[in-house]
Parts: sequence; structure tokens; C-alpha cells
Amino acid sequence: PIYQHKPAGASFFELSRLMVVGIDSAKGQLIQKAQDAPNGSWPAAWSFIAPGGWVIMTAGLTRDGRVAVVAQPSGTTNLSFITEDANQIGPVEKWTAPMSIGTPPGATSYQKLSMARDADGRIEVFVTDNQGRIWWIYQNPD
Repeated sequence: PIYQHKPAGASFFELSRLMVVGIDSAKGQLIQKAQDAPNGSWPAAWSFIAPGGWVIMTAGLTRDGRVAVVAQPSGTTNLSFITEDANQIGPVEKWTAPMSIGTPPGATSYQKLSMARDADGRIEVFVTDNQGRIWWIYQNPD
């Protein structure tokens, strides 16, 4: 069946390999743990994604199946966008450097972040700020 095929050019990012992304509450670190292969084993340790402390995050997928993260670094209201590096080879996770996507006007903290792909495969991020306002930002077309 068609669902058993990987996306073209996605040698490592199989659709059935699971990954968990979160924030280590003791250290504030953005961390991840992933299966080494589809239906494979899980490593014992968590790996960090980006340096520094983080307050809130959400995760989703890029058009080609890589994991993407939007998170708020500690000490700022800016939000950062991070993805699995498209050029990695093998099972060692590599991530792009955090890229600031800015701050919604007037936001001083966030209640909820959410990420989804639209019909064109672009990432869209929805944010609820401290005053209950909903903000939206989307990835520019390629």
C-alpha cells in the first residue's frame, strides 16, 4: 500500500519513528528522546535540543517529516523556531540553531502554543497570550 513508502528524499526521517519533545522541569532544558528506528528501542537518556532555559513549547512536523519546535526562551517574550537538521545522517539527532520569530504585540507571557501544517504543508503557529488573546503566524511559502 501507498502508506508504507517514505517521503522522497527523507532517508532518515521515517514516518513511523516516534520522538518525544519536552522541557526538563528541573533544569528548564529543551529535551528530546527518539526511537533509533521504526518500532525500535528507546535510548536510556534524554538529549538536549538547544542551549539555555525554556518556559513553554509545542512541537509539530515540517513538510518533509522533520520534527519542529516553537518555544519561549527564559527571560524573554520572544518565541524561537527550531527543527531537526535536514542534513543529518544516521541516528544522532542534530537540530538547527533557534531562530527568533518575534513576540506578539503586548504579550508578556503565554498560556498555550500550538503548531500545525496547512494544506500547502507550511507550518502555522497559534499562541494564546497572558490576556487570552489568540495570535497566529505562519511560515512563508518556499
